[in-house]
Amino acid sequence: MAVTSQCYAFPSRNTRSVRNSVGSGCLGRPMAVIRTSSEQRRALTLLASSRDGANEELLVRGHGLSRVVLSSLVRRRLAARKREAVMAGSKADEVIRFRITEAGRRAIGG
Repeated sequence: MAVTSQCYAFPSRNTRSVRNSVGSGCLGRPMAVIRTSSEQRRALTLLASSRDGANEELLVRGHGLSRVVLSSLVRRRLAARKREAVMAGSKADEVIRFRITEAGRRAIGG
């Protein structure tokens, strides 16, 4: 009788355990389903379409996303937040830029 190994995802508060079928390419690594809301998927899609990421104010005021959704993406490591200094003429200002992570790309299937 042959013994087959099966992979299970590590359960956490943000993922659900998934049992992979044999031959699904598991290769001994756990796979996890990342559950996202429609607004989170919309935010990730916007971030994925921009190579340099997007300014927080543009996402909030221009696209109508909530800061709570953006923070949840960062907390779940689906997006990264970085403060950057920008020059507007002779005036320096600080902005927050969001970028999608590899985990975020996997979450939207891209």
